Amino acid sequence: MKKEITLNKPNELITIISKKEVLISQRKAYNLFLKYAQNLIKLQNYEGNIFKIECNELHDYAELKHKDLKYIEEKLTELMETTIKIKDRNNPQNWKPCTLLSYIEKKGDYYYYELNNFILKALKEQDFVTPLNLLIINSLTSNYSIIFYEIAMRYHKLKIPRMRLEEIRKLTNTEDKYKETKYFTKFVLDFACKEISEKTDINLTYTSKRTGRRISHIDFIIEKKSNFYNKKNQTIKFIKNKKELDFTFQEFEQEKIELDKEIFLDKKQELELKRISKKIPYEVSKLLFEEYLSVENFEFLKFCLEKTEKEANKNPIAYFKTLVRTDSIKLEFSVELNKQELKEIEKQKKEAKLKQIEDNKINKKANVESLIKIIMNEKGDLYKKHREDVISFLKKGFLEDKKYSFKSNKEIPEEIIEKYIILSLKTELE
Repeated sequence: MKKEITLNKPNELITIISKKEVLISQRKAYNLFLKYAQNLIKLQNYEGNIFKIECNELHDYAELKHKDLKYIEEKLTELMETTIKIKDRNNPQNWKPCTLLSYIEKKGDYYYYELNNFILKALKEQDFVTPLNLLIINSLTSNYSIIFYEIAMRYHKLKIPRMRLEEIRKLTNTEDKYKETKYFTKFVLDFACKEISEKTDINLTYTSKRTGRRISHIDFIIEKKSNFYNKKNQTIKFIKNKKELDFTFQEFEQEKIELDKEIFLDKKQELELKRISKKIPYEVSKLLFEEYLSVENFEFLKFCLEKTEKEANKNPIAYFKTLVRTDSIKLEFSVELNKQELKEIEKQKKEAKLKQIEDNKINKKANVESLIKIIMNEKGDLYKKHREDVISFLKKGFLEDKKYSFKSNKEIPEEIIEKYIILSLKTELE
């Protein structure tokens, strides 16, 4: 750890979305696990999947300074239970889940841990990695700061793609926290950007984009600090290893291709586009959508295209591009979206009401059948009354479609009496 402080972290592990929140100490510990594994794979051509690290070193770096060893055991074990989703770089529609650790064991002064084959392959090949200075990351005190810093370092030679607010909430596990946007921006975005700008080699700021009245997207802005490593008393020394720290031109191009693939239309969207496109040929509208999808959502672009098809008499492509950039159209779309949402709510309410009526009928029928069984078993006064009525009608030939009549009770089969008692009870109870 003292000789090398740079972790070439696989990009798939930068923007992980996990069902369970990964704590700051767990995030720092996991980075160190990856670093030790990477050193062994690179320097010693190690082919195994079990690695070890001194307990004290992990505790110090990951700030697991609790005297309660049970707590440390619990937090490290949770990494085995943390499932993340990895998207296929070549086809984002494909994905696979995996756990951060396959196995961990404390034996004496060491932790022994196992990484799965997918992570080992990424550490070994290093095709798409982000160089991270672990001493810089160790200086951060907020989980959100680490998340945004790692994302910023991944895209520092490009530009962080505009991110939907919902996407950021998933990355930070804050879907159920800071539900008011003002608190989310204050305690998550503002705090993290401030800490990153104060303690790391970049300044990180952001601007927000609104859809209607609500913030829908965030644009992060990265500024590299030129004098960060020249400051007096600066204890962090970056390893100047070009092979480790710089993307090659080929890697840069591959990264760009990777980003481009993420904004392709899916099959369902393509079918929608074919249905709408008339004045603007489908192939052209597809290119336009894929150009704007990094900054606008599909439904808004579809709204603009439908409006273009209805209203544009000349140069529909220019008309469409103007609409996409017009604030009043965005407001109109927001109003229309609210209308659609209200319609959907009303539809759901109506469906729920019909379902409730149907459920009530089913419940009532079940209750009636249950009550009839009780009456038939107990053979009380109500049963006797209906039995007398049924026998009277059968004797007069009013039942069984007047096929026959019975002169006395003894001539009537018991199953026929029982059948019509049940029918009579149903009529009364329902």
